Amino acid sequence: TYSALEYVFSTLGIERTKADEYKKTENGLVYYNSPTGLGEATIVQFHPNYSYQDFVGGIFPGVDKNDKTKLFYEEREGVFKRICDRANAAKKAGENKKFFLLIDEINRADLSSVFGELMYGLEYRGFAMHIPTFGEFTIPDNVYIIGTMNNTDKSLIGFDIALRRRFAFIKIEPDMDVLEHLSLTTEEEEEGKEETDKQDVVSIFAQRARDLNRHLKEVLRLPAEKQIGHAYFLRIKDFCESRVIDKGQIEYFLTPYALEQLWTYHIVPLLEEYLGIEYEEHQSEIDGFREEFCADF
Repeated sequence: TYSALEYVFSTLGIERTKADEYKKTENGLVYYNSPTGLGEATIVQFHPNYSYQDFVGGIFPGVDKNDKTKLFYEEREGVFKRICDRANAAKKAGENKKFFLLIDEINRADLSSVFGELMYGLEYRGFAMHIPTFGEFTIPDNVYIIGTMNNTDKSLIGFDIALRRRFAFIKIEPDMDVLEHLSLTTEEEEEGKEETDKQDVVSIFAQRARDLNRHLKEVLRLPAEKQIGHAYFLRIKDFCESRVIDKGQIEYFLTPYALEQLWTYHIVPLLEEYLGIEYEEHQSEIDGFREEFCADF
């Protein structure tokens, strides 16, 4: 998701840290508008109850604001139809804009149901199709869909094969280099060790994370997609004491105790989920991993 947002915002000329400045709402559609007129980006999150009506549109019930006993029904456009309508309007106006839809957790929904007849429109851009309630509808070629998914999540619904071939897939591996940017030190360093030693602590922590994933692959024979992502290791900050240093930057004191807490509350539950009933069978190997990961410096 982070990589997808980076790509979309950079394409539209939006600085990520200032993205909220470009957020707009129009007719119920929340989107980020490019400051240089390059296009727009909308972000939605799928879940098991996300429906065709939410995505494309349909008939929705409503309650009269003045009389709560009165129920009515109204046509309501879904987020994707709104985006396509805006993209079609931009093309007719001669505007060279790109319209991005970023769908987070795309395979948490029943995709065959959510996309419906849009399966045809995604492959044959610019060809008109008929959709319920709204009639003729076209998906223009300036609309781009990016979906993010985690295929190790057992709760996810399988990705429809027919829809799969309409997407290109990019595999995102854990990036342990991110850990090198943590501001980590130890109590001893605060009392006078050299500045270069601080980087040694960061490197040691990052290497332990890499070694752990290597053990999972080589010793426990877990597949590559079950590596522990860098976001889990970044949570070390939750267990470290900290202080504010120059320009409001926070420095964290890394200790074996903090490593033990990270191991107990984040890594062990994940390994138990990955290994299931085999967890106890590998207890000796896992204990060895813990000793190596949580050792003093």
